[in-house]
Amino acid sequence: MAKFTTTFALLFAFFILFAAFDVPMAEAKVCQLRSKTWSGLCLNTGNCSRQCKQQEDARFGACHRQGIETAKPAETALCERHSKTWTGPCFVTENCDRQCREREGASSGACHRDGLGFACFCFFNC
Repeated sequence: MAKFTTTFALLFAFFILFAAFDVPMAEAKVCQLRSKTWSGLCLNTGNCSRQCKQQEDARFGACHRQGIETAKPAETALCERHSKTWTGPCFVTENCDRQCREREGASSGACHRDGLGFACFCFFNC
């Protein structure tokens, strides 16, 4: 019985040790397209995401700043990843976008659902 307990304790310790190592996440390639069904200004990422998912079969949708200085082609291959500098939940896409651009050199950023909450995701040209 003592040998079984020792073996079990060692296996459990190895499991905890290996589980503690951070597994690197692969970047997902995302083709960003302008919505075909959205009209007008996009000010609420939640509404945009819901419409993209329901009407366009998209994985998600988000409001991204568009303008002369940040104009993008209609279709751009982007790599999406969690922000490395954002801490806490993400509620304001404009703040996430600014931080991704200024601190991480991303082309844009947006708050997206992540598990039970929202996280800041940055988008980089692939």
